[in-house]
Amino acid sequence: MQPRGIVGKDAITQIVASLEVAKGSSSAEEAVTNMTNWLAAMNRSDTIQKYEKAGINYKASIQDYVAKGFSQYEASLMIANRFIDGKGKAFAEQWQKAGAKGDKETQQKLFESFGMAEVFTDIQTVQHLVSMRHDWGKVSI
Repeated sequence: MQPRGIVGKDAITQIVASLEVAKGSSSAEEAVTNMTNWLAAMNRSDTIQKYEKAGINYKASIQDYVAKGFSQYEASLMIANRFIDGKGKAFAEQWQKAGAKGDKETQQKLFESFGMAEVFTDIQTVQHLVSMRHDWGKVSI
């Protein structure tokens, strides 16, 4: 997390909190892999371009959240959540129904059918986001 400006106690706190939440729907090894992929993708130029194509100024949003005291990692998750929430009630209802059953395949299909695959193209990053969204309230960063 150091290259992203998250160091010391803050880095440890975020890693532990995120992995505890993320491993709820996968093994600890999968949680680590998924989070690692999220961290690698969150500030890549292709990620920024994908958000821009979807109408989101990712860089400005990151800066705004960071200015409010959030880390870049938290900000990236919040931007993704905001993007998903913007897909509306139909998506949210189907998403929650599939999530309640642990049906990640249906959730992946929903990502594609609602145009989110344009931004989220790596299955591990999607799985990290799915886990974090499912248990967002448990993150105590």
